[in-house]
Amino acid sequence: EATVPAEDKKRIVIANHLFPKGRVLSGDKGLVGWVVKNAAARGAQMANELNVAGAFHSPCMASASPALEKALQDIRVQEPSIPVFSNVTGKKYETAAEIKQLLVKQLESPVHWEQTIKGMIKDDNVGAFIDAGPGAQLKSMMRRIDPKVFRKTIVLDGK
Repeated sequence: EATVPAEDKKRIVIANHLFPKGRVLSGDKGLVGWVVKNAAARGAQMANELNVAGAFHSPCMASASPALEKALQDIRVQEPSIPVFSNVTGKKYETAAEIKQLLVKQLESPVHWEQTIKGMIKDDNVGAFIDAGPGAQLKSMMRRIDPKVFRKTIVLDGK
């Protein structure tokens, strides 16, 4: 049975928590390929390698943090006037300073999409979700996250 070498375990991380049991990995390209190749034998329902430009939402992005932090110093961010959720924490942003801090942290941190959606559902101001992107990706994920809210998710794709 093939196993991941111990020295490589630190080079691949969960980059996105999409929905229960739905995860996106990020890290060393060769190791990601190994995981995709061996996923079915380990019980995964599906595993695909995405063609992306980098190992986003992983420690591999650490070198970009100082530049983003510097760029954000010159940008004025206002306090949110409506609820805005961070996909780093899954919770509402409280302050403008927190927004800047978490934008930098987002480079290396996983996207907590499932937790963010659950946080929005708990918020009294959210009555429905609008899926404005191509296809019905949000609606598909909503079915797995919360079946009641899935029925309140509107798709604007026109298909």
